[in-house]
Amino acid sequence: MMVATVLTVLSCRDDDDNSSDDIPVGFQDLTSDYIDLSRISAALVPDATLTLTDGVTLTGALSPKEKIKIQVADGATVTLSGVTIADKRDEYSPWAGITCLGNAHFILANGTTTTIKAFNINYPAILAAHNASGRGNEYTLTISGEGTLIADNSDCGGAAIGGGWGIPCGNISIKGGKITALGGSMAAAIGGGWLSTCGTIAISGGDITAKGADFGAGIGSGCSEYGNSSCGNITISGGIVNATGGNGSAGIGSSGKGYEATNTCGDIIISGGKVMANGGDGGAGIGSGHWSSCGAITITGGNMTATGGKKAAGIGCGEGNPDKLKSSCGDIRIENGKGFEHVIAYKGIGASRPIGMSGGENNNEIGNIRFGDIHINKDRYNYNIEEDGYCGSFHVTKTTTKLGNADESQYIDNTWTLSVE
Repeated sequence: MMVATVLTVLSCRDDDDNSSDDIPVGFQDLTSDYIDLSRISAALVPDATLTLTDGVTLTGALSPKEKIKIQVADGATVTLSGVTIADKRDEYSPWAGITCLGNAHFILANGTTTTIKAFNINYPAILAAHNASGRGNEYTLTISGEGTLIADNSDCGGAAIGGGWGIPCGNISIKGGKITALGGSMAAAIGGGWLSTCGTIAISGGDITAKGADFGAGIGSGCSEYGNSSCGNITISGGIVNATGGNGSAGIGSSGKGYEATNTCGDIIISGGKVMANGGDGGAGIGSGHWSSCGAITITGGNMTATGGKKAAGIGCGEGNPDKLKSSCGDIRIENGKGFEHVIAYKGIGASRPIGMSGGENNNEIGNIRFGDIHINKDRYNYNIEEDGYCGSFHVTKTTTKLGNADESQYIDNTWTLSVE
């Protein structure tokens, strides 16, 4: 019978000496608050579990030969300083690159680059813990600092940061750092994995590039071919965000889904930052993926460009299907708030609206649409804005092309640009 060794590294907050000879920990000679992964030897501690507690700095590259689960204790703040956990694809090592056990805070050390991949194809690169007890608040993973983080799960099935295949995750809060997140198949880059749930996602700073693989949102929910996948509210109040959805999925919002599935995300609230959101084929730039739904979309600040994928709106609905498979979103409200610069929305090829329903033969449902104080009188094909003009505090400019046959007089909008003058 093999017994797994658990290596727990405790922080000595009153010890300022980082020399490696002070405190031997388990099989490794290093200080309790500074851990170099390159020193860990599976020959001495096979199947070890490395538990990081509050105040630890993690550095170094874990050898490809090592099978060590790295986890972060509930409530711990850990500094990532040039960590490499990569090139692991092992069906006998069912865990993420880094697993959070509860609330966790990662600080990205300035001037360093950390690269994380999952050990197992069903897991995320970084697993944000979910409070499965149902008691107390949902757990939150917070990422801050000035360093670089590359979370690459592009050849797996879990999110880069969030959940995995059938593995739920808690809340995710990003406050700083230069972050590149590459999601796996049917998983968001930042958010939910396949057939799983995710808590809220909040971005208030940093420079974030998030790219979902097939049927995964850039930021938002994962996919499911059956059952349910979902994420909570998505809030962006600062930073630079470049989010791209995979096939069928929104850049920011919900992923695409299968015939027997329900894929959703909560409300999307953007009050600041520079946001560029691109939907994959069938996915809105900001909103829902194909055959899926999202909550209300509220934009009150920032500078953003949203581009829909094929048959999808820039902001609003993804592609629907005439055979009962709807794509929907809640109310869309865009109004001048503090620091508002502009919103540019491009419809995808084959879609009829840059903002709202994707239209045409698609099967969509959408709530009310407001630009400033003006409520848009909408139906399936017409938004009743006949030409350039002012809507509340916004100047709306647009270009138009003819919709349908020569005997039809309806016009559709290719692009709407809303800006404060």
